[in-house]
Amino acid sequence: NDSLCYSTTVGYDLQGIASGAGDISWEMSQGPTGTSNGIFQPSNTSINATTITTGPGNFEYVLHEQDPNNVCPEGTDTLILYFSRESHTTTFTDPSCFGGDDGTIEITSTGTLGAVEYSFNGGIEFKPLSDTIGVSSGIYTVISRDTLGCEFSSDVTITNPDKVLITAGPTLDSTICENGTATLYAAGTNGNTFSYHWNHTTDLNSMQLTNPTGDSTVTVYAENELGCFSDTLPVSIVIYDAISIAITSNDTVCPGYESSHTVEAIGGYQGYNYAWTENGIDFNSIEDVINLTPNVETEYCVTVTDGCESTEKLICTKVIMREVPEPFFTTDTTEGCVPSVIAFENLTTYNLLETQTDSVRWIVDGTLYHDNNFSHLFENVGNYDVQLKVFTQYGCYNDILATEYISIHAIPEATFYAISNPTTIFNTEVDMINNTQGDNNTYQWYFTGGLPSVSNLEDPTVLYPEGIIGDYPVLLTVTNEFNCADSTTDIVHVISDVIIYAPNAFTPDGDQLNNQWRVYIDGINTMDFHLLLFNRWGEIIWESFDPEGSWNGTYAGQNVPDGTYVWRIVTKDANTDKKYEFKGTVNVLK
Repeated sequence: NDSLCYSTTVGYDLQGIASGAGDISWEMSQGPTGTSNGIFQPSNTSINATTITTGPGNFEYVLHEQDPNNVCPEGTDTLILYFSRESHTTTFTDPSCFGGDDGTIEITSTGTLGAVEYSFNGGIEFKPLSDTIGVSSGIYTVISRDTLGCEFSSDVTITNPDKVLITAGPTLDSTICENGTATLYAAGTNGNTFSYHWNHTTDLNSMQLTNPTGDSTVTVYAENELGCFSDTLPVSIVIYDAISIAITSNDTVCPGYESSHTVEAIGGYQGYNYAWTENGIDFNSIEDVINLTPNVETEYCVTVTDGCESTEKLICTKVIMREVPEPFFTTDTTEGCVPSVIAFENLTTYNLLETQTDSVRWIVDGTLYHDNNFSHLFENVGNYDVQLKVFTQYGCYNDILATEYISIHAIPEATFYAISNPTTIFNTEVDMINNTQGDNNTYQWYFTGGLPSVSNLEDPTVLYPEGIIGDYPVLLTVTNEFNCADSTTDIVHVISDVIIYAPNAFTPDGDQLNNQWRVYIDGINTMDFHLLLFNRWGEIIWESFDPEGSWNGTYAGQNVPDGTYVWRIVTKDANTDKKYEFKGTVNVLK
């Protein structure tokens, strides 16, 4: 017989011994109520079989051996096995405070035999007590074991309660001004009621007042109704430095110019209040900077306070007045014709002997000048502003803007033409046509060799000597209303007309009278002359390229017979290259 721990996977080895060669078999004859027959592996006919039961309890096994001759009764042997199974339940309590070790664990055995010893540390140590105390948070493996050594294991989780927390403030630091009172308070969480333990007082309230004379540190911790404590929290008390102030130094400005003053404060409680006075009279300004335009010397004072008990501070500064220049200038003229050079001069003076000009700045026609006196060339028509800015040695300045102070006028463009030009020696009257643009102009004409020789008419008529070829200069000067003038010249050409005389008969009879025939012509280009003479059959019997050439009445060395002969002249004008053609006849008489 044997006793062992129940397992669903590990069986009990049955080792039988048979006396003969008969068939053997195993049988589970009796087991706990409600259990089925045992399971034999590999089978119940194996002399060495393993049995696995379906539950704990007492089991009887019988080994049967048959007579191989079937004569004798079978042989049997009985084995009693007891299978024990341990199990348990647990109950526990968590620590009462975060980080505490007053938790408990209790084991209640529910196994078949009941446990006789217990382990609360995973089997390292067993003891007969089923409970333990002084347990802190963590996961514990607990084991119960019966007399057969059968064990059952389970895990128990012990959990910390929420930690008591504390805050103090409104921040972790409490800062006060000189003469001030620090208000400290603390607040606990994870509890219903709290007591606050301050190191500087026995009072347990959450709010405390203190009047330290210097920087210090107070500690506090909270205790809830269960006696659980928070961490100890330090609260630093800082005393602000006394207010210290500085202001910009005395300012020197011109009357009506901006003067800026800044007061700088340190110490005390940030977020200062400023109260200004002007020559002892309050005025509405609460900022640390004032921007003013005083006209007289002025003292400005400011009182600085903070938002708590710091002692207020007073400081003052002055604004000293300097003279403002009154710019003044002159020019040698304010008008001119394009292009014109105009001279500028700075005539600014001062009432106070101490005031002197430090620099000047002119802007004329988009050009910047820094000299008191200068000249500027205006190259375009228009009206020009003049700006002068004068700076004193103290930085005071003023400027003057003379709008459209300079006027630069256009010069008229003199132009004319003559009708007719050229003209001939027999028609010497020429009309002058003035083509100058613009209103309110005056005109002055000069006619060399003409009549009249001068004129102020807009479109005069001029008469030149008849019968005389010549080139006559004409000068026109045009002056506009701004006395801007322009002149132009031209030449009037008097040329000869083309004049021709061709005798219609001559007598080439050798009597020394009228033996030659020629054409008399004037006003032509003598280098471009061609005369042709034809008989009645249209033959050319004589030709000449010389305007002074003459015909003696012969053709091919023989005297031509009396009769009428046709002549033709092709030539050009001496001045215009105009082409002329003349025709006529001449009679040969003997």
